[in-house]
Amino acid sequence: MKIVDNKASDNEREKAANAQVVRRVGDEKNGYIIYSSGLLRQTITKVVEPSLEKKVLIVFPIAFPAEIIGFSIVSECDVRLASLNNSNCEMLVGSGQNKREIKIIVSGMIY
Repeated sequence: MKIVDNKASDNEREKAANAQVVRRVGDEKNGYIIYSSGLLRQTITKVVEPSLEKKVLIVFPIAFPAEIIGFSIVSECDVRLASLNNSNCEMLVGSGQNKREIKIIVSGMIY
């Protein structure tokens, strides 16, 4: 494996990062990446219709065989995590009058 320092070009950094990817499916909005280290990172984007506060179920493309080690919510609306397990999560979404986009990034080991 090549060590990339701070003086490396963007192209060199991208090549080094891609060399660690075992499998990439989908894109930045919906998909997953499996790294050679065994890390699985999944990104799921969901559009929520206008409504009063409600629960939204998000199912992961791949269930995590081991423990989830990272979970992030990216949204401009009021969103809270209600429950989380190795195959899905449930979010509490605040009320709103417009469609809203929720993006979650969840990561864990596959072994």
